[in-house]
Amino acid sequence: MEGLGSHLRRGLALAALCAVAVGGAAFEATAQVVGVPDGIANCVWLKVTAKGSGFELLDGSAGLGPKRSITAPCYMQLVFVAPDANNPHGRYGAPILCPIDAANWAPSSMDASFSGKALGDGNVIAVDDYLSFTNAGGDIVEGYGTHRLLITVDKKTGLFKSAMFQTLGAEMIDGSAYFVTPSLVTGGYVAKGTSLPADKVPPQAKALVAGGPCPP
Repeated sequence: MEGLGSHLRRGLALAALCAVAVGGAAFEATAQVVGVPDGIANCVWLKVTAKGSGFELLDGSAGLGPKRSITAPCYMQLVFVAPDANNPHGRYGAPILCPIDAANWAPSSMDASFSGKALGDGNVIAVDDYLSFTNAGGDIVEGYGTHRLLITVDKKTGLFKSAMFQTLGAEMIDGSAYFVTPSLVTGGYVAKGTSLPADKVPPQAKALVAGGPCPP
């Protein structure tokens, strides 16, 4: 016949197991991924600034020249592409809209535009995506990178709240150039940006996508 001490130890052990089970259930509940509706960021504008850093490449393979830093503020208007078998939550794409000199703007080519796979939690991932950024001084930052777009919604209404763009890693290669010298530049770059209202977007950027799938 078991004594009082044995019953007490069993009771304490059962209570401890219940506490672990409840704690585990609470953790699972808080760890659940909050879904973001597919296409909710369609036609959203972002300002994205690329910052490149590297060395000039001297002519004739003579060596490396001075270290250069380039900053290129640009804009993007996201366009949602409907889901398919390989992209169950669809895709987002956007040309990079930048000034190319003191008076003119131009969009990046299709081959140098953002294209990312949308995930169910609001992340959009672009792996080995080739992007090109320019500035009003004629400098160029371009190369392959892995980029992340994070879309968030209002927890109460479920409506679009914001979008954040960031580079996880990228190289500055090919036509990347420092205009003043002028010389090609090799190195790396980071691009960061956030969404903004359409009325904060320069008219030059809007004009580049006028007549596209998004309303003016």
